[in-house]
Amino acid sequence: MFAPDVHWLFQLVMTSAKSIFLPLLGFVLLTPVLYADDARRVGLDSVAAEPDSAKLQLLDRLISQLGSQRYVERRHAQQQLRQVGIPAFDRLHAASSHVDPEIAAAAGYLLGKISIPWVDADDSPAIRSKFSDYANQSNDQRVKIIEQLADMPRSDSVAALCRIVRFDSVEYVSRTAATALLRSEDGQDELQKVAPVAIATELGSSSRRGADWLRLYLHQQSEPQEALESWREIIDEEANLVRGSSGISQTGMDQTTDRVVVELMWHLLDLCQELDQTEQALDMMARILDHDPDQFETTMVELIDWFSEIQAWEALDELLTRYQQRLAQSRRPQYVAAIARQAQGRLEEAQQLAAAALHCPVQQPLERLHDAQGFLLHRGQWEWAEQEYRATIDAEPIDSPWSLIARTWLANLLFDTNKHQRAAEALQPLEERIEQDTDFRNVYNRIRKRFASDSGGSWLMTPKRLAARRHFFLAAHFRDQRDNPAEQKHLRASIELDPQDADVVIAMYGARGTDDAWRDEVRTRIAALTREFQREIDNAPDDSMAHNQWAWLVSNTEGDFQKAIRYSRRSLDLLPEGASSAGYLDTLGRCYFAAGDYKNAVKYQREAVAKDGSMQVLQRQLDVFETALASQKQP
Repeated sequence: MFAPDVHWLFQLVMTSAKSIFLPLLGFVLLTPVLYADDARRVGLDSVAAEPDSAKLQLLDRLISQLGSQRYVERRHAQQQLRQVGIPAFDRLHAASSHVDPEIAAAAGYLLGKISIPWVDADDSPAIRSKFSDYANQSNDQRVKIIEQLADMPRSDSVAALCRIVRFDSVEYVSRTAATALLRSEDGQDELQKVAPVAIATELGSSSRRGADWLRLYLHQQSEPQEALESWREIIDEEANLVRGSSGISQTGMDQTTDRVVVELMWHLLDLCQELDQTEQALDMMARILDHDPDQFETTMVELIDWFSEIQAWEALDELLTRYQQRLAQSRRPQYVAAIARQAQGRLEEAQQLAAAALHCPVQQPLERLHDAQGFLLHRGQWEWAEQEYRATIDAEPIDSPWSLIARTWLANLLFDTNKHQRAAEALQPLEERIEQDTDFRNVYNRIRKRFASDSGGSWLMTPKRLAARRHFFLAAHFRDQRDNPAEQKHLRASIELDPQDADVVIAMYGARGTDDAWRDEVRTRIAALTREFQREIDNAPDDSMAHNQWAWLVSNTEGDFQKAIRYSRRSLDLLPEGASSAGYLDTLGRCYFAAGDYKNAVKYQREAVAKDGSMQVLQRQLDVFETALASQKQP
């Protein structure tokens, strides 16, 4: 409450629109209210209390003066708005598209001068790490950060994504963050638990499009039918914006993108399905597919997956019928359709679709390898992946890079699925040709080096290691046959070719029917190989592989199991960003199992399986650990 004399002065100045002192006095009166909490709170807490109508009027008056004909007024307005900072962001952002070009330009300039505190006091460490250098990232990098946030639990990520919606200066990045919230991987139930408070708190009075969408999402919870029509209008507006009347983007993609439009369509499709609006759902499905014809295969895979997940079999039938001709020319969609038919119990139709996918023409052999290794295996389709490998081998000469890689990956797949003899047979032609043909050996080594990774590994093994692995596979076959002498013979051949192979030493340790001399030799090898891995760790303390190898060897044989646990945990800490952690989690599970901690063994083995369900050996290990834990719990 102002004192009478101050109130009178305030009213007088407020009615003197042309006074050059208005901006300064307005800011003096506004600042204590807007920044009262700044000394006590950190990050975005200072904007938690939104400016009331009187403060907003002052901000609007300052913004209007950005277009004043008087330089002094424009200068004062700019200085004061810049000092206000975050609380002025929403109003400045709206003004950046003002009809007065001078106001729009000044507002855009001031927006760029506002320092956004991207990290909030309540953020989890994972969120903090994503925002650590957000302000300096390119737009593409910011979109990648949004994707990473969208993969996190909604309890962590909703507030962070809302922050991007409100404060990222690039409009399509803001809208991308909004659509990331609408497409919830955790399911709508999880999003609905945390969204209302976070959206209301973080978005404040923002008038950005993404903010309006999220408010509509909240409204959708109580009035879904009404929201459905609003979403249709929004999608039409966005589609027109990105395409323009001539079909060409008229915005330079600075406002929205095809991806944003498609994500909005997916949200509406989900809502149509929820409301049992089958016809509207099918229309939206067609619109999603037709929006970007170049993405037909990717979108079709997503649609089939989605209908299968929610068991909307009628809609799936309509989808496959409507696009039957295009589907017949697309490998991955046919495979996904085959998997869906499996889920329905329509096994004969599933096999027909898979066979059709196998015989679809490919642009290059690498396409088959990608489909087998990166697509079918990750969906648990080992038989179909094997067919793709064999099709590559049959179609390519033996010295083709793709044939060599296909044989190697086929052997690994067969070994993982306990087809040990067939795994050895897949490698045998390569081993024999390398031994007999010098020119072929040279070609093989050149190709192996061509496919080497930065870490020194390769998609192809050295000739010696290839021969060692074939013997190792045969040893596993004879172990299955309980032929102890044959198993030991091939283990001996394998370890002589590759003394550093921890898997062979582990197999030797577990071999049946051995004598004291064999067991003494194995313990000597364990000690020597452990020392070798330790030297590698000492020489390169940040080498994740050496830590993992030490832990794997010891946990599967004998030694300091607690140290193995420490080294395994350390290997996970050192794992390069983006690398798969499934194998390392498998090691950690094994370490805990060796130490008798079956609860943690099961915990981390489940994580390993969740990370990579394509490796059956991980699931077999989990079965062992779960059985041990269940036995331990029995009275």
